[in-house]
Amino acid sequence: MDKEFVPYHLRPNYKWVVSGFMVLGGFIYAMDQTIVSIAIPQLMASFSTNLEKIQWVTTAYMLGMAVLMPSTGWLGERLGHRTLFVGSTLLFTFASALCGMAWSVNSLIVFRALQGAGGGALMPIAMVVFFEIFPEEQRGVAMGIFAFTSVMGPAFGPVIGGYFIEELTWRLIFYINIPLGLISAIGIWVVLKETPRKKGGKFDALGLVTMTIFLTSLLIILVKGQQKGWHSDYIITMMAIFAISITLFFFVELRNKTPFVDIKVFKNSLFTMAAALSFVVGVGYYGTYFIVPVFLQSILGYTAIQAGFIQLPGVLIFGAALFLSGAVSNKTSPRLLVLMGLTVMAAGLYWLSYINLQTSTGMINVMLIVRGAGIGLLMTPLLMSALGTLPPEQMSMGSGVFNIIRYLGGAIGIASMDTIIERSELTYLARYSEHQLYDSYATSTFMSSIKGLFVQLGDPAILAQQKSLELLRMMMSREALLSAFSDVYLMVGLLIMATIIPAVFLRFSPPKSSAAD
Repeated sequence: MDKEFVPYHLRPNYKWVVSGFMVLGGFIYAMDQTIVSIAIPQLMASFSTNLEKIQWVTTAYMLGMAVLMPSTGWLGERLGHRTLFVGSTLLFTFASALCGMAWSVNSLIVFRALQGAGGGALMPIAMVVFFEIFPEEQRGVAMGIFAFTSVMGPAFGPVIGGYFIEELTWRLIFYINIPLGLISAIGIWVVLKETPRKKGGKFDALGLVTMTIFLTSLLIILVKGQQKGWHSDYIITMMAIFAISITLFFFVELRNKTPFVDIKVFKNSLFTMAAALSFVVGVGYYGTYFIVPVFLQSILGYTAIQAGFIQLPGVLIFGAALFLSGAVSNKTSPRLLVLMGLTVMAAGLYWLSYINLQTSTGMINVMLIVRGAGIGLLMTPLLMSALGTLPPEQMSMGSGVFNIIRYLGGAIGIASMDTIIERSELTYLARYSEHQLYDSYATSTFMSSIKGLFVQLGDPAILAQQKSLELLRMMMSREALLSAFSDVYLMVGLLIMATIIPAVFLRFSPPKSSAAD
């Protein structure tokens, strides 16, 4: 006689099976935050574009996440947690396939925004499900598993991406998501029990639209301002669109009973301070994560897989520091951990500003490890400091808003750093060219030596002269770009250091009781 079928949600291993499929989905989402960064130089070459344009591949992904993330609670209640997770995973997987088939940089940017939209709801709803299926005494272990996923994805993303790029093709960094995403989606659909669905509650579509418009226009201003000119008609028009849309956004959200983003959480000054710190950390964290692979490959000459392995220790230390800070947050002052993290992060970025063409791989590893340790130390206590001041009924919205602000900081950081690098490179190149003209003896001696070398190799005198001039120009361009990157590391390091002062006043308060209690 056949055994009677037992529903999955009644089986002893139910929560662990669900965790396994969700961890897989979370892994590919987290991995895509870094796997693409290692491919930036190859994408620039493949689509014949520059750093200013290609940075939108990363920015669009973060923008898609930031825009859709606040809708997670509303969608989860109306669709059910299982349906939302599966739908988000399938959207992420489908968009990954489109990214792999991208025929131009513009198409890739659009598909990356779609991919980010799928990921925007994936991680928040997964955290909610973990809280639902695990008993209170096991939630710490469950969140540890989830944190492990969010760390291992970014850690191995550059290594896996580097291998695909160097040995096969960059398109595989997106195609790898297809089988993993399908396994996660199908597994959750079969195993996870659906939650009851709620009716009513009008979706704040106008809030979503106005938020999307003002965020996009702001990023366009930051990215195109230098290229188009800050006083050009194009940039002035974008500024007008930004001003109008952000005014409408605040007007709509303050009057709506069920706002897309409940900006009333900012009435809590401690939450606002923690969120502002999170914004600055996002600028430094995501912004430098974008430029480090470009720096390693374009300036120092590392291959894609070498650049991936160089970043691996720093990300692993980031994960270890994240675990450590989470474990001791309840036993010590979160403010102390935040101050330590900001100090260490600022030191790591300041140290990176001293990189030159002779800096060893081991030293670069240590610099990135210091930066990663600082970020890992402050993230969890900063989140606790923000949410710990909110009443229970604002906790979910506060978590979403806090994450949006961090991702927004990252998107603005990426856009701003590209502009700063471009301007600094031109400034240094002009300065170095002028120096060569005034220091004619040193320049002429160098040119004579190089020209003589080319002549010995069989080149005619005129060709040898042209090659010598081109070599000198390439050397100056490389040094100018190196100096520009150093400026960015220094500026971000000083920015993080400046946040230490307001962080001194950060404190952790237990959640306030809700009115219903």
